[in-house]
Amino acid sequence: MILSFNFALVRRTRDLNQAARGLEANILCAIKGFYCTYHRLLGKTLEELVSGYINYENPIASLQNLVGLINYHLSTIKNSGDYQHPLISIQGVSVDFSYTLLL
Repeated sequence: MILSFNFALVRRTRDLNQAARGLEANILCAIKGFYCTYHRLLGKTLEELVSGYINYENPIASLQNLVGLINYHLSTIKNSGDYQHPLISIQGVSVDFSYTLLL
């Protein structure tokens, strides 16, 4: 499972408020895309995930919701003893902040 952000899509501007809104929209779009891709593995419908875990006013809370949901789901899988589940070997969530600097 991979959640990726493409900050190159955020419009560059000197207006910091506009730049912040662009970053927020980018983060929310990435989270929604993650849910679209993995909702079946998370045992919920896309509608449940979008309505229950995405806070359009607070992208950071939405990211925290995603991490909490995944960690909870992973612990549920491990406790169920379903050794055939495709996520049984996943230990937890990892966040990687990487970037490419173009000069």
